[in-house]
Amino acid sequence: MTEQVIGRVAALWRYPVKSMYGEQLSAASVDHRGLAGDRAYAVVDVETGQVASAKRPRQWGGLMLYSSTVVDPAATPPAVRVTLSDGSAYLIGQGDDIAAEEALSAALGRRVRLVSTAPQGAELEEIWSEEKGDALYGPVVDREDDQPVIRYSPALGAPPGTLFDFSAVHLVTTSSLRSLGIDVDVRRFRPNLVIHTDADGFPENEWVGRSLRVGDSLTVEGLMLTMRCVMITLPQPDLSADRSVMRAVTANRVEVPGLGTYPCLGLYARVTEPGDIAAGDPVTLL
Repeated sequence: MTEQVIGRVAALWRYPVKSMYGEQLSAASVDHRGLAGDRAYAVVDVETGQVASAKRPRQWGGLMLYSSTVVDPAATPPAVRVTLSDGSAYLIGQGDDIAAEEALSAALGRRVRLVSTAPQGAELEEIWSEEKGDALYGPVVDREDDQPVIRYSPALGAPPGTLFDFSAVHLVTTSSLRSLGIDVDVRRFRPNLVIHTDADGFPENEWVGRSLRVGDSLTVEGLMLTMRCVMITLPQPDLSADRSVMRAVTANRVEVPGLGTYPCLGLYARVTEPGDIAAGDPVTLL
């Protein structure tokens, strides 16, 4: 087997509550369900049963301004601290679940509940920004800011019951960030692994169907390129809204088999061999 060290782990991130701000880690355990504690919970609209996602920013964009951190990784599901914009904090998984749901409902203006497993038949909605082009991958169900809103089933390549959109692991290289031609914070792209690479262009484009080993044992297989959406333009803690980020990603429009051509940055991957990883670990292309 030919092996090539192509970089190292520059940063690790997990997002304990879907669409909320996450936490940077120095090390992580990774199995077929992704980084331990990642997307442990999601917010669900009680009326519609849909999974809340900041891809529909008018309804759920506020989630990006709330933070989530794991406080007890040994619990199943893990105990997570959720902190809202006003500084109020709630320990979900440790008795504050109802209070957290009430606070989130009041802040979001919709009755919501927290789940740790994807509801059967759950769907999410995404505003379709003009930069994505005309190849919609779901039916138009509404319009927001004069743009179509589509609805689709998430977890196309994710383990059953998990709360990911497409896969359990998401990685982005520093090469791709440099190739955008603008100064952009990697947090906008919500990766699990930031891989420092010296290559030119967008190296993830060549990794679909390839395997990467991270550290000594973790092995992942590239499933599909990450089709970017309006989330990368939304405000986060210490980051203001910025439409230029989506425009910059259009420099890398790539054919996604079976779906169409989209602005992409990053790679969705599945875990084929679990392992423990840490910042600084080598990344090897197999």
